[in-house]
Amino acid sequence: MAENESIYESFMYGGFYRVDLRDNLSILVLNSMYMDSDDDTSYQAEEGWNQLKWLEDQLIQGKQTGRKFLIADHVYAGARYEGDHMWHEDFSNRYF
Repeated sequence: MAENESIYESFMYGGFYRVDLRDNLSILVLNSMYMDSDDDTSYQAEEGWNQLKWLEDQLIQGKQTGRKFLIADHVYAGARYEGDHMWHEDFSNRYF
């Protein structure tokens, strides 16, 4: 199945993937550990940025086709109650 190959490929590359639940509904799963403000980005290549580009491409495609998405991740974007940012600022700015 092509869908399973696509899931496997993106998951093995960066831990993110898309699963189509219905004809017009998918779940996009992000590996937001790359964006985590507690993560040292010097150990990364372009994984976080490539993942956000993939997310943007999915959303553009969805807008063109009428597909809706649920987005799931590990470390949520935004801030904690005390105001501590969960993601590095550059990633947050692009995401929002």
